[in-house]
Amino acid sequence: MAANEMSERTRTIITVVVAVVINLGLGGVLYYAYGQYKELEKKHAAKLVEKKKLQEYVAQEQQRMDELKLLQDRFRVQESKLPEQEQVATLIDDISKVAAKAECKLLSSTYVPSLGGGSGLAANNYNRSTWKTKWEANFKSWATLMNEMEEFFPRFVSFENLTISPKNSGVVLPNSMHEINVDIVTYQYIREAAPPQ
Repeated sequence: MAANEMSERTRTIITVVVAVVINLGLGGVLYYAYGQYKELEKKHAAKLVEKKKLQEYVAQEQQRMDELKLLQDRFRVQESKLPEQEQVATLIDDISKVAAKAECKLLSSTYVPSLGGGSGLAANNYNRSTWKTKWEANFKSWATLMNEMEEFFPRFVSFENLTISPKNSGVVLPNSMHEINVDIVTYQYIREAAPPQ
């Protein structure tokens, strides 16, 4: 009977120990599973935020397309105002013809070819051409010439480094001739060659 009691007690102890071990194992597995669930939940929340940002970005597609079209239209307008190479080559001769009507005499001109566009982001997209010119004219004739040039050459011309020097160093008489030095500048857009197909 004592042996039965002992084996009954041993079985109960073993059963309790097995139950405790199983419960500890299940607790460990559940704790690990809970940790994994929390990690997945964090990742899911991050993905939801990313998805929302992407949906907002996609929702702006039409606005971005409209903005792109506006920029492309603005670029085409600006590009159309710039001269072609053949026009640049004859520019100073064309200006001289207009100058003759305005009674301005071109004394000299020196062509300074494409030096790049200057400063700024668009600098590499433009060739800058400059004519260093010297003129003889009275002030009224020069003003008339500049007006005519703005009217006849709106796509081309800007004036830089303008200096007007009277021929005498005293009283400047009306209609007296002056020596005028000015850089006449034009830009050309550099067209990229079409990629081979």
